[in-house]
Amino acid sequence: MATRSPLLRIHGMLESIREIEKAVAGKTLRDYKRSWVLRSAVERGIEVISEASRHLGSDLKAQYEDVRWVDIAGIGNILRHEYQRIDAAIIWRAVKNDLPPLKDALLAMRLPRISARPGVYKIKYAGHVPGKIEDARPRIANSVLCFAGAQ
Repeated sequence: MATRSPLLRIHGMLESIREIEKAVAGKTLRDYKRSWVLRSAVERGIEVISEASRHLGSDLKAQYEDVRWVDIAGIGNILRHEYQRIDAAIIWRAVKNDLPPLKDALLAMRLPRISARPGVYKIKYAGHVPGKIEDARPRIANSVLCFAGAQ
């Protein structure tokens, strides 16, 4: 299995955060507790974030000490293996209180990695024609970064 670059993992984490934000927009804790579908979607997004965080280098994470990296990695195990003990209020607080600083850190991590690699990457834009890849400077929103030579 090919190893995904840190930039692709960061992008995946940001995508999960964006989707969680959309899912809970305008919702209350009561709405969240009452919707199995909403809880399941949010929990799955957090699992993805958790797993991806485990594959970011410790040197990279050390630059963002205010992010609770150990807790982020650990919550995935709880969601996967101790699902019967999940407290909806705790997940809700994590979404509301912990995802915003994580998102800020991930955005900060991503920018130097993009600008430091001019001409090395290719971009597939959302809605692209299959098989057509454009060489360009990355557009951050709505793009999937594919590094040349990456599998």
